[in-house]
Order: sequence, then C-alpha cells, then structure tokens
Amino acid sequence: MKPDVSTFDSILSHPRELLHNFSQTPSTIRNWYLLPLLRSGAIKGCTLLSVSGKRIRVSSWERFIDYWNSTENVKELVRSRIDFTIKKNEVHFEYKGRRLALEFSKAQPLQRVLFEIYGHFVEGEYDALEVRGKDVVDIGAGLGETCVYFASRGARHVYALEPFPSAFEVARRNIRRNSLESRVTLLNQGGGGASSFVRINERKGSTPASTLHSDRKGRRVRVLTLDEIIEQYRLNGVALKVDCEGCEYGLILNAKDETLAKVDQIVLEYHQGYRRLANRLRHAGFRVRAEAPKFHVSYTDKKKLYMGILFAYR
Repeated sequence: MKPDVSTFDSILSHPRELLHNFSQTPSTIRNWYLLPLLRSGAIKGCTLLSVSGKRIRVSSWERFIDYWNSTENVKELVRSRIDFTIKKNEVHFEYKGRRLALEFSKAQPLQRVLFEIYGHFVEGEYDALEVRGKDVVDIGAGLGETCVYFASRGARHVYALEPFPSAFEVARRNIRRNSLESRVTLLNQGGGGASSFVRINERKGSTPASTLHSDRKGRRVRVLTLDEIIEQYRLNGVALKVDCEGCEYGLILNAKDETLAKVDQIVLEYHQGYRRLANRLRHAGFRVRAEAPKFHVSYTDKKKLYMGILFAYR
C-alpha cells in the first residue's frame, strides 16, 4: 500500500520517531544524554550506565538498539514502572487490584511479554477506550494480553480475533489462566476488507509485527470483515480496538455505514498514514483525532512504515 501521508508529515516522521525513542531512555539509562551524540555520529561509541549499575559498552547506534530490545533492558524498563515476578514460564503482576499472569515460551519469549505488559498495562495504550460494561471487538489479540486488559477494566465481553495459530494457542491459555473464559470469545481468525481465507504456516512464529498473508501450505484461517463480526454476534454500541499490521485499511474503508453506526469508539494503530481512515470515519459520524505519524522500518520485512494511533468517538 502506498503511504497515506503528506509531504510535511513524511519529513517530520523521522525526528518524531527519534524523540519518542529518546524519551524512554532515562527510565533505564543513567547517562542517556550520550545517546543523541551516538545517534548523530558525533561519538563513535560509549559506555552506558544502567539504573542497576551495570556498564554497557556500545560501539554504534545499532548495537544500542540491540541492547535496548534485550530481555535484560526490558526487565529494567518494566520494573521502573510496575512490580512483577517471574515464576516458571509466567510473568505475574497486579493491575486494578487483581493479580494477573501472562505466559511466555521459547516461541513467545519473555522479552515480548514484558513489552506487551509495558505498553498495555503500564503506558495504557488503549486507556482512551471506555470499556466498562461494554462489548469490545479486539482485532489482533496477540497473546491474549489485550483480552485480559479489557476484561480487567470491566468490559462486559471481549470478541477477539487472532489469526496466527502459535499466538492464538498462547492467548487461549492466558485467557484460561486468568479465569476469563466466560467473558472472552477468542477466534483463530483474522480481520480484513473482504471475507476470505488464508493459509498460515504453523511452524512460523508470530511477532507483534507479523502481517497476514497466505502461505502455500498451512492451516486454513478465515478472514472476517467488520460487517461479518458485528452481524455474527449482533453487537451494538461497540468499543473497537484494531492492531493488525495493515488490515485496518480494508477493515474500516470497506465497512458499511450501518456497521460503523454500531461502533461507539475506536482506537487503532495505523501503519501507512491515517488520512483516508480519518475521512471515512468522519463521513460515518465520528469525531477523529490522530497522532502525527512516526517513521519506522519493520524488523520483519524491512517495510517503511508511517505509524501512529487514531482515536474516533461518537
């Protein structure tokens, strides 16, 4: 898909991403002020001092990114904001007065689970959705962490889609582990702009940046439109969360007006700009606010992305 961004936003998306990255570093790096010099090439390498007192020698910005994404650093990042414990293959933490647990494994490592906890339960990426007493449609459920998050915030019921079999199985266990089977309907299905099927190689792992495309062999997984989801479960007054690495365009742009009329609020992550999405939702009667896009290169397929969060309300 061609990026849906203005020339102005395209130019500013690069410094926005850098500022976003630098804003997080003081939580785990004491001498974080060296990082802009490292990124600009003013210095060729440096020794960083972590909040725990460890010295980390990095020879380039790329080596710093490797360290930043390491399990060691992510542990410090999350621990700077929330207490958690690791027991066997689970991370235990408290949220809204309830003790929760999320599973990790070789296929879905601790690093990923901690990042998800940080994004959803600490930073509150989806706090803008008022879900108490409402039905939630969760497109891109991942490891089930957002299902657990929405249920913990008082959602009446969560209807969640996760197309990748490996992530779906972990999500199912996480829902069961937190005793949420009666409040979450989890489907091994994807979302998109047209009703169809894809084949997914079950040997391939799933990451937060996995895009949905059909393999030559694998499990046959159905792709549902937003129209089908709303109609199948006879939903109305829905809170919609979308994080599906690009499927948001077909999902929203191809939805009928009568379907969108049954949605009260939306928070979605866009990946190639937001202008067409915003125009479609305004036409459907939403008030729309969108973050300015930040430039990002996907670490799975090296695609150039212009990412941000879009909010829409009645």
